[in-house]
Amino acid sequence: LARAPGESRRTPFGALRIGPWLRAPSASPRSAAMASKVWSFLLPDSGSHTLRVDHIGLPEQRITIDGVEESCSSMTFSGPSSSACELRPAGKDWALYVNGLMVEDYTLERRQTKDESLRNLRSRPDGSYLIQPEIHADTYQLHVIRKFRFLVQGVLHEAHIAHWDWIWQVVLDGNLVERVSHKTNANTGKAHFEVRTKVGTRLPGVVNMTWQPRKSIWRYDLTVAGVTVPMYWTKANGELKPPVEPVVIIEGEAAGDEAAAAQMAADADAAELAAREAAEELEEDLASPTAVQQLPQGVSYDPSSGTYQANIRAQTGRFVFLGEFSTPNEAHERYLEAIPLHNPSRAVAPSLAG
Repeated sequence: LARAPGESRRTPFGALRIGPWLRAPSASPRSAAMASKVWSFLLPDSGSHTLRVDHIGLPEQRITIDGVEESCSSMTFSGPSSSACELRPAGKDWALYVNGLMVEDYTLERRQTKDESLRNLRSRPDGSYLIQPEIHADTYQLHVIRKFRFLVQGVLHEAHIAHWDWIWQVVLDGNLVERVSHKTNANTGKAHFEVRTKVGTRLPGVVNMTWQPRKSIWRYDLTVAGVTVPMYWTKANGELKPPVEPVVIIEGEAAGDEAAAAQMAADADAAELAAREAAEELEEDLASPTAVQQLPQGVSYDPSSGTYQANIRAQTGRFVFLGEFSTPNEAHERYLEAIPLHNPSRAVAPSLAG
């Protein structure tokens, strides 16, 4: 990927540059359908900026900087405040460099560094990268399984919960705000985040994930400022019927005060616990033992969402979440596909194998 002698790294925004650097993206395994990415970054003299690239490395590549879109098939171009921007292939992905510094990126899969935090910056020395003030989620293929929405001061907010490969991810208003990993022997998880209001105050949000062994399902609960937020969408069935209206969060007058915020957080923990216990009691009343007994092997029914979860007991003895589906047959097919990977010696009940 070396430049030709005397070749400039920088061209005006939208200008085509001919040279060996343009040939590099064709070797990237990233497909055209997935070749879109969004970065945000801070510059000392102009503040926060957003850069989106669609069809990376292809002739129809388009670059949008702070809402201004232009065609640009070059891998180097001028960015905000005359900054030098460069796109480089990075394994199966792409990286953005601004003035020679790589912009912090988000790794969706489990990481070899064992750092499963949202930022994943422990292995990078200070001053070697630019931090993203916001991590946009729309270009990542997240395994979203629940969606919630609520109103604060007349503004509609939406939260998504993703769960895959022992990793929970929380998306708030299109941005990734939290990432929590769990071990195979974990039965609970909790993700904390903040909701910023239009007047600048911050409300505590908490997502609780609970494994219910008797039903063999994961349960997901969201509270904001101590108020339980009902889900309105599931991966398997889409929007719930009848539609669930957004809950209204009424912010206390002293929410900006530290003591009030601490009390609000404590109230949120208490409210989410009470809500979870009440929901579990309701599920016990709604669940049909006869229906549960008739489900295929590896399939459990979640009455709170009307979906079927596929889980498999791995060779470690712990359950692995495989996803949720709208029918028991779909969940069972996923379970059968997972047997060779997670528990090759597991036998399938003869009456359910066909």
